[in-house]
Amino acid sequence: MKKIFLILSFISSQVLLSCGDDYKKRRDDELVKFNKNISQEQQELITNFYNGTIKVEKKTRDIEGGVYCLWKEKNKGYIPHLTLNHLLLKDGYQITSNKDSLNYIIITETVSHIVGRYSNGATAAQIETVISALDLKRNSAFIIRKEMGSLPPETIYVKNGSDRGSIGSFWGDDDIFEFLKSEILK
Repeated sequence: MKKIFLILSFISSQVLLSCGDDYKKRRDDELVKFNKNISQEQQELITNFYNGTIKVEKKTRDIEGGVYCLWKEKNKGYIPHLTLNHLLLKDGYQITSNKDSLNYIIITETVSHIVGRYSNGATAAQIETVISALDLKRNSAFIIRKEMGSLPPETIYVKNGSDRGSIGSFWGDDDIFEFLKSEILK
């Protein structure tokens, strides 16, 4: 039941944000705006985090002031996390890309861990959600939380010849939002 709720929550949040609008265009426009508004030093911190050349602390701390959320895409870089930024802004948090008022960048990513194969040869994956933050004032990075999703089903039923696999449940945007506002954001 929770898996169905998570999937429906994710789909509904994406539909709400993209209704009457070209989602990809909005995301790309927001990325251009973000890159234009941040400083060169802030951009270098993001790049160093993405490249793994900055030490990432395991100690989490509270986040106050202006924040902006990015989604880390494997092998592609970062894109604005439109849904999370929207949810936080709607709840009264200061979402900004202005270099002078931006204190933290929250970065979310999902990591797929192959945990097996099905009889049709398709993969069975467990999804890990990783939430990190860049502290722009201290020029540092820290892990906020790593949340391993559930294991995928042991068996799946597919039509003959299908190579469709499956994944377990994982944290969606609503889960990340609720965690951030109850545990991290001040």
